[in-house]
Amino acid sequence: MKVKDFLKKKPLSISGESSLRDALDLIFKNGSDTVFVVDAADRILGSITVFDIFRSCLPSYFEDVGNFSYLSVDSIISSIKDKLEGSSGTRVAEVLNKDFIVLEEEAPAVEAIRLMVTKKESVVAIVKDQRLIGSVSASDIVKGLLA
Repeated sequence: MKVKDFLKKKPLSISGESSLRDALDLIFKNGSDTVFVVDAADRILGSITVFDIFRSCLPSYFEDVGNFSYLSVDSIISSIKDKLEGSSGTRVAEVLNKDFIVLEEEAPAVEAIRLMVTKKESVVAIVKDQRLIGSVSASDIVKGLLA
């Protein structure tokens, strides 16, 4: 089986020039975790998730410190909220993840599964001639196998 056998033809995509707020609205409106970032010719540039947006709102030292019991949780939450509310001024291109999974539509489905497991990603961008044509999620593959 190939990834095209599980292909979702209308992946969520957004321009790198769009705001983070636009990306969040798209994510929430469609109940998706991942939006692909494309240029005007639908060439894929990256992906963006709610986690990428969270990461952009946190202080740069956040991942390095570990336990935050000595910090005011309220001040951290307030800071994140302020940054999210002001996210209209931040462009998707500033935050996008360039380390995402991309496969051609003719790739074996087992390769998609392997990459999702090893990279801990739940969705794969599917391209043809370097243009985004769809996506395949872990759920799409499971549903397809059980159908």
